[in-house]
Amino acid sequence: MPVLLNTVEIGDPFPVNSECAVYPADIVIVIDGSGSISEEDFNTQLVFVARIIEEHDVTSDDARARIAVVAFSDEVYDHIYLGEYNDSATMIERTLTIP
Repeated sequence: MPVLLNTVEIGDPFPVNSECAVYPADIVIVIDGSGSISEEDFNTQLVFVARIIEEHDVTSDDARARIAVVAFSDEVYDHIYLGEYNDSATMIERTLTIP
């Protein structure tokens, strides 16, 4: 039986490792690029992703998040890799031009 289950009772606060707080979140956003999505709906997805990027600090070594964007249809297409951009404006510009 895992140690966590032996030491935590239902209703207890979840134990948090203080070291975890120093690492950014890795967020991978998957957008639908299949033929069932209209161009308008695809562009709506891109604007949504751009808004997520605006809301997260990706601009420094102390960034709160690293964001990647992939699209799927009959294959998976990696458009933005985790940590590829450290400038939100450039990352948003790239996002809005995903084909």
